[in-house]
Amino acid sequence: MYKHYTANAEILLPVHVGGGSEYALDPLEYAVKDGWLYHIDLGNMLASDGSFAKIFIETTENDQSIVHVRTMITEAFNPDIKDNWRFRTRVSSQFEQEFKKKLSDIGNQLIVQCMLHEAGYPVIPGSSIKGSIRTAILNGRADANVQSRIKSEMARVPRSKQSSIAEGKVLSAIKENRRGQENFDIKADPFKGVKISDAILPADSTIIVNVQNVSIHDEATGIPMWVEAIKPGTTFTFDLSLLSVDNQMKNKMGINAPLIGKNDLLTMSTAFYSAALQEENEKFYQNIADSQTAEEIDTVISEIQGTGNETGVLRLGRFSHLESMTFNGPLRMPNHAKGWGNTRNLMNGMMPMGVVKFSMEEK
Repeated sequence: MYKHYTANAEILLPVHVGGGSEYALDPLEYAVKDGWLYHIDLGNMLASDGSFAKIFIETTENDQSIVHVRTMITEAFNPDIKDNWRFRTRVSSQFEQEFKKKLSDIGNQLIVQCMLHEAGYPVIPGSSIKGSIRTAILNGRADANVQSRIKSEMARVPRSKQSSIAEGKVLSAIKENRRGQENFDIKADPFKGVKISDAILPADSTIIVNVQNVSIHDEATGIPMWVEAIKPGTTFTFDLSLLSVDNQMKNKMGINAPLIGKNDLLTMSTAFYSAALQEENEKFYQNIADSQTAEEIDTVISEIQGTGNETGVLRLGRFSHLESMTFNGPLRMPNHAKGWGNTRNLMNGMMPMGVVKFSMEEK
């Protein structure tokens, strides 16, 4: 009923998939030692070192304790005691300098947004991978003419429902309620036949980097962020299962659209994300003062376009940008009157993020 595959993937541009508020760490939750950031287990530190626990309690009773506690945790933390930390990640020299400089600044939170971790290993959730695949398939199945037709059909659809209705029309997954109003029919969604596991990354494959918001005029805007990102060149695997049944069974399951197959997945993802990255490159990176950025993006695009039919491409994570997260034609959303996509979140203010290539091997 299902065809099962192992996907072999490689990071081409740094990937950050945030782990949520639980992994937004402040200096009371991490320590930096010798080029590493450790997510500490403060409870274990207090339980294993009585003298540290005593000083910690005394210090926290002072009005200005937070600065002293930060420094005390950093000085007392011993990475050789494995029970005292949950996971670690490399830090850039830029971050290490910033950490030392601002550790005693009570006005600076030094928040670091880390990724989800499982047993100490960084994780890309299967839901993030599936969402990236879904965006590519939607675009592959809806060219500009199809998108124009669907957009005209949605003239009276409330804006809050337009995205789901558009997806439903592309995937032949629309049902009407008793009042004749259209809604997305989840039971008819062909993506219920796509199952993807979480991807467990290798140990020590991430690094804390600076992400800056940069305008189309190469001007930094907003407040820079520190995030954990997977390093380019990192390889990993994940499991992928695709429903494979005849039309009679497919229709019995309530699915009207063609099922998602290996060829569709690879060719449509490569076509969509290579075009999106090319559009982004032409609009933004040719204007960046550091010409090396445009050269590196050109290299990535060339590698993507030269992969052939046996390799797919994904854009993953928080900094994928609008071009890679919605339709590429008339249905592109949001469709703001003042324009969209006029800034980028770039690593070190220069490098875009989130590009992965992968192949599929049937089990």
